[in-house]
Amino acid sequence: MHEYISENLRASTDTIINIVKQYNGIILNPEDYTGWNDKNMIMICPECGEKFVTSINSFVKHDGQRCPQCTNNESKGEMKERLFLEEHNIGYIP
Repeated sequence: MHEYISENLRASTDTIINIVKQYNGIILNPEDYTGWNDKNMIMICPECGEKFVTSINSFVKHDGQRCPQCTNNESKGEMKERLFLEEHNIGYIP
């Protein structure tokens, strides 16, 4: 459970927006939030820009979730390695 939300309390729209921003996420419908585990939040994938649906819990649990397509193409560990190598101009073979 995120530090801002108790299991028994419904978070405000501003709280949801702030939580998503902490993970560099983009949420399209924060006003539709109904519960921590409800899979009704429309996000934009930071990798490819595609829209996908998830819960706030799942998004936070995965340190900012990517869409299913990007998740299938590259694990989070592989993504972190790739970003590190790119940031430091180190060549690699994907």
